[in-house]
Amino acid sequence: GGSLVAFSDAYEGGFGAHFANDTGILTDTGSPRLVLAARHQTGSIAFYTGGSLETDLRAVIDQNGNVGIGDSAPGTLLQVKGADAYLTLQNSTAEFSAGSCETKIIFEDHGNNPLGQIEVSHAGGSDDENGQMILSTNNDSGLQPAITISNSQVVTLDGGVSVNKGSAGAVTVVNANPNGTVSSQADQRAGTFVATMKA
Repeated sequence: GGSLVAFSDAYEGGFGAHFANDTGILTDTGSPRLVLAARHQTGSIAFYTGGSLETDLRAVIDQNGNVGIGDSAPGTLLQVKGADAYLTLQNSTAEFSAGSCETKIIFEDHGNNPLGQIEVSHAGGSDDENGQMILSTNNDSGLQPAITISNSQVVTLDGGVSVNKGSAGAVTVVNANPNGTVSSQADQRAGTFVATMKA
């Protein structure tokens, strides 16, 4: 079972004193989920805050399951629209070891296997705001780091570098590591320039 309840501003008892002065849809403790259904073939679920005007529309789930935040007609599974269309991933754990406090965007295939990943985490072991970014791809043996960007903006490549120079002219490869070497070769057949950086 369930109910539609309006709480007064004097509500203090029960399971949710923080609901005071709110209106809520509550399920019984024995109900495993709350169902909102728009059963029309073109039905959608719309969420408004701050008013009921068209400009007060905050989010939509359309008939295809696409979710629009700030967009009434999302063209993809998730579409965020607005003057400040930012997406924030925040790790709420207070930790400062290297690689900790991480957040990730993981790309999977139909079998829930990770194909690639973007990870941002804490760099170093001090209580500071140093961060690093790691881009990983799956080589059929799990995710492997491909590109690492350190807190000092040093880029580490875990594989070779292939640059297509196209018709723009020569390609210049700069090795910022004074202790390293750069070896290169030209592949005339593919019209590409291949450079391998070695530490």
